[in-house]
Amino acid sequence: MTALGGDEEDAASFVQRGSQRQQLRGVTRSISNSTLAPVRKSAGHCTGVVRLADGNSELYFGHTTWESFSEMTRIWKVYDFPLKGSVSKKISFSSYPGCISSTDDYYLMDNGLAVTETTLSLPRKQKYSSSQSMPDFVRIMAANRLSSSAEEWVRSMADSATGTYSSQWMVLDYKKFKPGEELPDGAFYVLEQAPATTHFEDMSGWLREKRYWASYDRAFFDDVRATTGDDSMLLREGRKPEAELFSKDHTPRAQIVSQTQTSINSLAAMRDEMTRNKGTSEPVDQPALQVPSYTISARSDLADSDHINKDGSPDGGVDAKITSSCLFQSLTAQAISSPSHAERPPFRWTSSEDGSELWPGYPHEGLPDEANFDWVRVDPQEQMLNTLENGSCQ
Repeated sequence: MTALGGDEEDAASFVQRGSQRQQLRGVTRSISNSTLAPVRKSAGHCTGVVRLADGNSELYFGHTTWESFSEMTRIWKVYDFPLKGSVSKKISFSSYPGCISSTDDYYLMDNGLAVTETTLSLPRKQKYSSSQSMPDFVRIMAANRLSSSAEEWVRSMADSATGTYSSQWMVLDYKKFKPGEELPDGAFYVLEQAPATTHFEDMSGWLREKRYWASYDRAFFDDVRATTGDDSMLLREGRKPEAELFSKDHTPRAQIVSQTQTSINSLAAMRDEMTRNKGTSEPVDQPALQVPSYTISARSDLADSDHINKDGSPDGGVDAKITSSCLFQSLTAQAISSPSHAERPPFRWTSSEDGSELWPGYPHEGLPDEANFDWVRVDPQEQMLNTLENGSCQ
C-alpha cells in the first residue's frame, strides 16, 4: 500500500499479514506506526525433509512452515476440478483463508506428485525485473495441473520463471516408488529459482545414496548460491559462528537433520522430526547457534529451552505436514497446527498469571490464546480432519 502511494493508516489495516510477513522475510523498512511491532531479520523460512527409509520400505515427505504466529489461521483444502486438459484433477494442500494456492506450498496431487518448497534467503541485494505479467501462484497451480512427472513440473516452472519467487522446490513422483525396490531415476527432482537464475536436477541418485534430502532456505546449487550471495557471505563472515548460517552443509538445521535422519523409519519418527525443537540441546557445533530459533521447527519467542526471549518475536514453525507412499495413495496427510510444544512449553499470547499481553503490538485477533493442538489425519475422501491414526500405514 505504501509503495503505491496509499495512506499509512490504510496500510496498517493489513498488519496481520503484511507487517508480520515482512518481519520473517527480513524487510528492513516498516510501516510508520507506533502500534506495530518492530521489524526484525529472520534466520529462515520453512524446513523440508524427504527421507527414504531403511530397506527402501517407505518414502516420507514433510514440511514445516515458518511464519508469524499471527498467521496461524490455517485451512486444509482439497480441489477436485475435472478440468478439460488437466492431468491433475484433485489437489490436497495446506493453505490460508482466501488463498487460491497454498502459499506455504505443500501439495499432494492425483498426478502422483508431491510438491513443496522452502524460501531461499537472499543476503545479497537483488535486482528484480519489472516486466513480469504472471503472478507466481498462477504458474505454480498451472504446473500442478498440467504436469505428469517431476521433470515436467520443474520444466514448467523453469519456463515460466519470474525471478520474484526465490525458492528451493522438492518434487517427488510417488508413481515411481515401489516399497522394497531401488528408487529409480526421475523420482525426485530439486528446482532452485532466484532472480535471473534457475537450476534443476534429478536428485534421485542423491536420495538413493544419502537416504534423505533436507531443505532449509539455503541454496544448494553453486550457480544459484552465486546469485543469492550465500557463498560471498560465507567468506565475509570468516570464522564467526554466524558464518554457518550461510552454509549449505553446516547451517544448524543441516547439522541437525544429518544426525537425526537415520532414525526416521516410521510416521511417528517423521512427526517428531518435523516438529523437533530441543532448544539449547540440539547437536549443533556452535554454542551460539544452539538456540530455539535455529531448529527444525523454530521458536523465536524462546530464549532457551523454557524461557521467553524478551528480545525475540512470536514467529517460527506454525505447523507441520507429512505423508508417505501409503498415505499418499488417498492424498492423505498428517498435520499439526501449533508451534513446537512436544518438549517446549506451548506458545501463549498472554500471561497465564495476570492475562497481560506477552507480545504487545503483534495481532492475534480470532486466535486461541494458547497454541497446544495435536496431530490430525487429513483424509480428502472423508472431507474432514480426523483423530490421528496410522491405520495400515507405518
